[in-house]
Amino acid sequence: MNSQAVAITVDRLFSAAFNASRDPRSGEYMDGARAALAYRIEGARIGQPYQVGTAAADAFASGIAEGHAIWRRASGQPVTADGDYVGGLRIIGQLAGDIEAQAGDIEILLAALFDKLDALADLAPAAADAVAAINCFATCALRNAALIREGQANIAALVAEGGAA
Repeated sequence: MNSQAVAITVDRLFSAAFNASRDPRSGEYMDGARAALAYRIEGARIGQPYQVGTAAADAFASGIAEGHAIWRRASGQPVTADGDYVGGLRIIGQLAGDIEAQAGDIEILLAALFDKLDALADLAPAAADAVAAINCFATCALRNAALIREGQANIAALVAEGGAA
């Protein structure tokens, strides 16, 4: 159990969040919020009680998001107006930097592989076919590394803008 959760109960947070002064929510939505609070406070596993792709499952998922936001506010973690965890952007930014470094390493390793493949000559037909296949796979991997870098740049730009989409 989370040490901050000792004085906080699922029922207390849930009741405060879903009091009569707010707009009503569906039962599925409230089930999701309660499930997230139980996960945060009691370590209870969040299941999927509704058929995926239904409005009920969507409401449940939205409730889970609110439940996590309720917990973050109650535990004193910084949140945006929408309840998103502000510290998450910092972590995402750090991961984006790691992704950029890994993509760079992939490109360096593939460049070395291409140099080795280009140096091969006078190969038997079976070996030449294997080298051609390796070259093909490495070319695809190089394109994937470029796409990873592109995605990382987009993530870094969003983090720099504060997560705005």
